[in-house]
Amino acid sequence: MTLSVALALAFCATPAERFDSMLAQGVEARRKLIEEQGREFSPDAGTVTPQRPEAMRTAETINLLETADEKRDRIAYKSVAAPAPSLNQMQTATAIAAATAAIDTSLEGVEAGLSVSPFLVAGKFDWVVQPSLTLAALENGGARFGLGFASRFGEEPIGPRDLGLTACVPSAEKLTPAFEKYRLAYLTVCEAVALPAVSAGIDANLLAEVGQACGTGDGEELPFVRAMSVLAVTAKDLGKLGAPVFKTTEDLERRQKVAQAGAALEKLDLPTVDDCWTDEDVANASAAAAANARTLNVGLSANVDLLPIQWGFAGDSTLSRGEYRAWEVRTELRWAQHGYELGASLGFSRSREELGKPLYNSLAAQVRVSMILASLTVDSVRGEGGALRVVDGELPPHLVLGLVVSTKAALTRPETQLTPLNEFEVAPYVEAHFGEKLAVRLGIPVRARVVTRAAVSEADATDTRPAGPEVRDLQWSIPPTITTVLKID
Repeated sequence: MTLSVALALAFCATPAERFDSMLAQGVEARRKLIEEQGREFSPDAGTVTPQRPEAMRTAETINLLETADEKRDRIAYKSVAAPAPSLNQMQTATAIAAATAAIDTSLEGVEAGLSVSPFLVAGKFDWVVQPSLTLAALENGGARFGLGFASRFGEEPIGPRDLGLTACVPSAEKLTPAFEKYRLAYLTVCEAVALPAVSAGIDANLLAEVGQACGTGDGEELPFVRAMSVLAVTAKDLGKLGAPVFKTTEDLERRQKVAQAGAALEKLDLPTVDDCWTDEDVANASAAAAANARTLNVGLSANVDLLPIQWGFAGDSTLSRGEYRAWEVRTELRWAQHGYELGASLGFSRSREELGKPLYNSLAAQVRVSMILASLTVDSVRGEGGALRVVDGELPPHLVLGLVVSTKAALTRPETQLTPLNEFEVAPYVEAHFGEKLAVRLGIPVRARVVTRAAVSEADATDTRPAGPEVRDLQWSIPPTITTVLKID
């Protein structure tokens, strides 16, 4: 007996024996693959950019990249945490701040307003720059129009490691049934190919691989995934064969069984690194990552207040034709992490009290700080390390404590104004967040605004005030405010 014949006989096996051997190899290869993938996003992996697992880098040896199933393994664990909108405290609180800044809901003179980000409404959450539009009705019959742009920078969850999800590494005992379920389909194709009339209709190169897959030919056995792929292709080819290969009723029944077996082998469903993750697990992990991520928001906005368009009888006043009463340009920064927020803004404005009056310039500044204080429904809103807890994919109802300090300095002012400040306000507040869609802010601001005492002439006997020129100065007050934000999807 020659050496080549001895080797050929050594490698020959029955299909059942070959399946058992490939199953053992496939289970071990799959377990190592999952371990490699899981190791790349484990907590002790540091911040190294994930690389292809070693099992994948040796694909030439074990042929793990031959099916769509294996390609899914390669990308699933990196894409599972693609950033998704999470309507957590930071976004709802920002909505309140944005609405207040955009339409001055905390100031006199505004009856109602709307501020909307059209791209966010359209679901374009991945846009680097998000525009916003503002429209408000003013008390004097005029209108406010605004345009803003905002960008978000910071940590983005890019994979399970960022979300704290651990790999689903099953034991060999748990993996075996996932491979075993393909035994019948495997044997069906191998038995059909063993028939001389059938094998004669198969391409010679493919037939050689079929022999390796079924254990009836020369050469080493194929890896499990590769073998199933070869038999799936073979089953398709057999389905195209007609007479004289498949003539009798028994032959036709065999062809149908082979086609069904091939369909099963073509769509291998083997365990993956994320098999143990439920939709709820991923939703909670994504929401927690979004709520705790360190982010920096940069914004720029501009708005203009227009006087109403009037016609007809003027009376004692001058009819306005839609002229502007004021305009402002503002830039804003906001930093947030773990439910703590720090923000600051700076703006320049030019305004006048009414048509025909001079325009004056002012510089506005604001500083904001807030923190999630307590939960309204669970024992604690924070977990290990101070990270925010997430329940059912969102932060539980909670309270936020905050403080806003704002001022507007007069760069130019009337000669009769005694103070260099047009406005000043210190506003502590408490926000109650009832889920993702509703938040209510109660504020008790200490507020100062410039008021005017008109000039009093000595000749005016009807005015009981002391005679004197016009004077402008700060008037202090404590007007409680309530702001409600309702999000509509």
